[in-house]
Order: sequence, then structure tokens, then C-alpha cells
Amino acid sequence: MFDYTTSNLLQAIRDLNYVGLSVRDWPDDKIIRLLNREIDAYLVPFIMSARREHFDTFSDTPIVAGQAAYYLPSKATGGKLRALQLVDGNGQPYSRLIEYSLEEAINYGNNIITGNVPQGVPMGYWFRGNQVVLYPAPASSPILSLRFYFQSRPSTLVPNASCIQIASFPGGAAPGFFRVGFTGTAPTAYAAAVACDLVQNRPGFDVLLTGNINAVAGTYVEFAGTQPPQLQVGDWICLADTAPVVTGAIPDMVVGCLIKKVALEITSGKADDAAFNRLRSLKAEDEKRALQFLKRRNDGDRPKAGVLSLFKFRRGSVGF
Repeated sequence: MFDYTTSNLLQAIRDLNYVGLSVRDWPDDKIIRLLNREIDAYLVPFIMSARREHFDTFSDTPIVAGQAAYYLPSKATGGKLRALQLVDGNGQPYSRLIEYSLEEAINYGNNIITGNVPQGVPMGYWFRGNQVVLYPAPASSPILSLRFYFQSRPSTLVPNASCIQIASFPGGAAPGFFRVGFTGTAPTAYAAAVACDLVQNRPGFDVLLTGNINAVAGTYVEFAGTQPPQLQVGDWICLADTAPVVTGAIPDMVVGCLIKKVALEITSGKADDAAFNRLRSLKAEDEKRALQFLKRRNDGDRPKAGVLSLFKFRRGSVGF
């Protein structure tokens, strides 16, 4: 299997355009910055052009009595939402929320802009900077959560050495906790209470858990909660919103488009028309193959009659 970590992405890019490691040329940190720019500016829009729902996900935020304003999820692409919903303690839909404009919101009480509003079950919301503001502000009961639906941007790509690769799953944790083992020395940034992601080291590089470190010892990191069943040796412990792989369930063949795009950007500044045109042609070929793959997620039979068609009767028989 191809190694999709940052180290190998860097080498694949260098193989294509023969750039050096020197500070005057293209050192690793400079290419990683370019990779992150192209993930946001090129890769995500390219995938969404063929598969609009690809990055859709949701996260729940418990609402607090009297608190009207809530921050959007940090990984919401473009600071945008697809939808916002109230759910109960079991995660079931509780009631709809209507989006208000600012022109409507300023008329809902004298102190609406400060969040000091009447309390009850929220009926609507509006955007204020990077927050949504609920009206009315939540009361103390019932126990509800805000479900944010959004397009999750991939984690920031970082060097392999900035993360910890899982080597084992040692026992010994207290009930309600689990441990992941590693070899070598953990980076100093990994300490108790630091927020981390557990990230798969295989396509599609999903973030399996986000949580704070409970404790760090010489050979393991301990987290609260239940160990994700999909977690395997070779996966990664990363600081929150970072990873040494391109997260977001990116199909492996699309990563090749990213490699060509970054190599093309590097070559564009080298006054080598032949190399530039060669890379542009390779990128176009990769994009063509990737788009054919992206446009359908189910290669089985196409949908035929809907389920409701089974209940259409004509003269005592089912009509199809």
C-alpha cells in the first residue's frame, strides 16, 4: 500500500520536480505550507464539484440554560453550516430551528445583541461572527443539544514527527479510560489536558476520536472514554485538528491530484516550460480519472422504482 503520510507526500513531490531541501529552494516546511494551502484552495473544491455531500458531518453541543450564543465547530469549512437542529438527550430530533436575519433579531428584546434574552425552548437562531445566537435563550429544561451539520475541512497536515504512532494497546487503565502505547519519546506538546485526535493511518484517514489526554507516561498515552473499535497499531495520536495524513475520507486516487498540483505550483516558478507542461498534462489525466471515480459512490444497480411504488395498486395488483 502506498504510504500517504506527510513524509512520503514530500518525497513524491520531490520525485516529480527534483527540488532541493535547502532553505533557498523548497525545504519541507515550505512544501507542507503549500500542501495545506492547496488542500483548502484546490483539493476540497475539486472533490465537492463532483461529490457535494462528501465532507458532510455533524457534531452535538449541549446547550446551557441562559446561554444564547454558541461557537460554530472549528472544522466547519468556510465557517458555514448545512443545517442546525435541536436534539434531545437520545440524539433524536426535538424541534426545528428557523434562521432569522439580523433585521428580525434586533426586534426580539432590548438586549438581544448581548444575548440577554427571554428563556424557553429555542425557536430560531441567527449568525453573529463565528457564533449562532438562539432565541429564546435555552431554559433549564428540557436537556437539549445543538446539532451542527457542516462540511468538515481536512485536518492541518503536519510532519510525521509532530505526531505519535500507535505501537500497542497496553492494559492497566482504570474503568472509563484506555491506553495507547508508543515507542521512542513523545513530543513535549503531548501532556495532560491537551486536546488530541486519534487518526487512522489508512484510506480514508478518519478521525476516530477527539478528546483530552488524561495522562502521559513513558510508553503510553491515556484517554477517557472507550477505545474506538477501528483503532489499530500504526494509527496516529495527533494534536487536535492536525494529522500527518490528509483526513476527510479523501479517496486515495485523489491524493495523486494533490501531489501533481503542488508539484505544478513549485515548477511554475522555475522557468522550465517543458517540466511545467508535463506536470500539467499528468494532473489533467489524474483529475479525469478521479472525477469518473467520484461521481458515483455506489457502482451497483441504479435505483429503479421507489419504495412507495410498491404500494400503488391498480385493479387489485401492485403497479410498478
